[in-house]
Amino acid sequence: MEFPAGSLSVTMADVDRYTKRAPDGYARVANTVWSWLAIPPPMRDQTFVNYLLATARRLDSAYLHCSGALRLLSNPDKEMGFSAREALFEALCHAESMSVALSRAIRMIRRARGTISATATVPREVTTIEDAVLAIRDAFEHIDERAVGKARREDPIDAMSIFDQSDFFDAGVLRYAGHALDISQEVMPALIAGRRFIVEAAMEAGLVKTVTVPREFAFTDE
Repeated sequence: MEFPAGSLSVTMADVDRYTKRAPDGYARVANTVWSWLAIPPPMRDQTFVNYLLATARRLDSAYLHCSGALRLLSNPDKEMGFSAREALFEALCHAESMSVALSRAIRMIRRARGTISATATVPREVTTIEDAVLAIRDAFEHIDERAVGKARREDPIDAMSIFDQSDFFDAGVLRYAGHALDISQEVMPALIAGRRFIVEAAMEAGLVKTVTVPREFAFTDE
């Protein structure tokens, strides 16, 4: 079967339907964006491609760590012991890495208009957690300074509050110096909304792409 040049058209929805969505509603977006932008003809410059793919990878990374933390927190060991603490520390490791990746993804989403002229609206779910994510990210990233009560903006007591994550272990809420971040009720919706933003920005490369070379598909009787 042969399709002449210009007879095949593809939309972002055609590409995105191959991405498997998790029960929480998120679907990894980096492969979707790459696949869409790789379909010729290219409609934006390489800076646009690099920036959008990097944002998508950071968001996917934040999701993987967020879902990993939620998975570990959803099966608490009623008798606190060595193995139970190990699982909780693993959940906190996920939360730390989630904060770093998510902070960068939010920053790139917020700056997409100025950097790559994206016109998609930055979601409210993203902007409302920005300050908390940044503060918690900075505290985790500079944990060595917080351990001795040093911080750029907080006093020593607030600086060391990053070490008290009892609310995270009990309810999935990260806290630091007056900031709170619920990874189920706030982070997950922000991730889904951020994904929507990235897809919308990617579609600014064109809503429909038409294959400009002939395509031929061979079939057998088997």
